[in-house]
Amino acid sequence: MKTKRGDFPRHLAFALLLLSSAVAQAQVTPFFYEEIVNCQNVDLMAELARTTHIPIATGERIFTKWGFREILEKGAATILQPDRALGEGYIKNPFKVRDGYVDLPSGPGLGIELDEEAMKDKIGHDWRNAETYDPDDGSVVDW
Repeated sequence: MKTKRGDFPRHLAFALLLLSSAVAQAQVTPFFYEEIVNCQNVDLMAELARTTHIPIATGERIFTKWGFREILEKGAATILQPDRALGEGYIKNPFKVRDGYVDLPSGPGLGIELDEEAMKDKIGHDWRNAETYDPDDGSVVDW
């Protein structure tokens, strides 16, 4: 694909093609697009978010609050879906299951607070998923 500025990155062209197709089918009005691009490509996710009125959801593979902060600051997603299992051991007041149910949280949001002491040796570490590459074009295909 060519633009006035030259070659259009293949991964961006593919993502825009997917989004265009999804928007064209918008008469079904999905509640949100989930993980429309790799969650570590926040700039591309933000660019896609600006092209649609349908919310973008992400977060199951984001391991730190700083990752979520970047997504929020750049307006890349409006629905955050942290995977609680990935934060195990970092939560001061983990959910308690009683008779097959989780008690309603008493605090704001999920009612949990991160245990900074348990995370002390991880703070500042740049967590990244292992990346698998497409043999044809080198694009990341880890999901």
